[in-house]
This record gives sequence, C-alpha cells and structure tokens, in this order.
Amino acid sequence: MFQFAIGGRSLTELVEPQPNVISYHKGQLLTGQISVDLIWYGKFTSSQRAIISDFVTSLSSSSRKEQLQEQQQKPTVAKWWETTDKYYQLAKSTEAPPTLTLGTQIIDESCSLGKILSSDQIVSLASLGGKRRSINVVLTSEDVVVDGFCMNRCGTHGSSPRSKNGRYTYIWVGNSATQCPGHCAWPFTSAHLRPSGFSSCGTQW
Repeated sequence: MFQFAIGGRSLTELVEPQPNVISYHKGQLLTGQISVDLIWYGKFTSSQRAIISDFVTSLSSSSRKEQLQEQQQKPTVAKWWETTDKYYQLAKSTEAPPTLTLGTQIIDESCSLGKILSSDQIVSLASLGGKRRSINVVLTSEDVVVDGFCMNRCGTHGSSPRSKNGRYTYIWVGNSATQCPGHCAWPFTSAHLRPSGFSSCGTQW
C-alpha cells in the first residue's frame, strides 16, 4: 500500500481538522463576477506563484453545481463551496454567490516600501489591484516583516471605502515558514502557540 508524503511527513500524520461552525453576523456578502488579483511583495519562486494561482483558478475551473456533484475521493473545492453557500442560506439571500476568476498579478520583487511593513502599507499595497468587484490579495515573502505577524494575528482582511469608482475587498497573507515555525504549522502539527481565537495561522509556501 502506498502512502503519499508532503515534506517527508505522511498524510496519515496530519492533524484532523475540526468541523466548521458557521455563524452569520449580518455582514455584506459578495455576489456576481469577482476578480481575484494577486500582489506579490518580495521574491517568490515560480512554483510558489503557481501553487496560489492554480488554487484560485480551481475555484472557478468548473461550475459550482459540477463541483458539488463530484463524488471522487480526492481534494476538491466542492466542500469549500458548500461552506460558503451556507452564508447565503442563513442570510436568505436572493442573490447568487460569487463567481471567482484569477485576475491581474502584480510583482514587486524590489520591495518598494521596504521589508518592514505597517498595516497602512498593507492597505496601500492592496489598492494596487482592481478598484471594482475584486478581491486584492497581498502576499508577502518570508523575509518581509509585517507589524503584529505571528504575535496577535496571522493575516488580515478588510474593504475599501465606498466611492464612485466602486469598492474592493482585500486580504493579506504572510509567510510563517521562517518567522514563526511551530506556531503556524497546521495541518502538519498542532501549533504550540497561536493568536487567541485562531485554530491555525499563516501559510507555509
């Protein structure tokens, strides 16, 4: 019998995830066609970029209905869609959930704002993406330090103010591989320490 391994660890050793419990807090829900724009801040390998790009593409590679009908025993985003769709059911929304597509990719290898970033600078980087109907994802490389990372937060998200140009949401994700190993290690091991309220944190490319 074959066992697949990731980084020398067998899949049978991975931490079992806890069931997701959905609570809807009456926030606004995204609908319609949404572009996911990626802002790469710092140096990333081509394989690192491919992992994220392929993941975003997989979210819209086939229709939601087709994904939910998949019965194959393999990793699939169908379960992810099932989880997000529950928000629309709880909100009794008449709008269809969003359709995500991979949009513009912006690369800043020279770290134009430096390698120590504040929260305001993360927002500034996010503004480089689309200004209307987009989710702008800022990804910082392993040698970029962001205020509060691994101490009291694992990432952040928010939205731009309303304007005549529209509105966008943004996400920042840091790289925990060198800055806080053992703190943000799920699903390969239980994290030793983590910000209060988080079951896991960060991303290891």
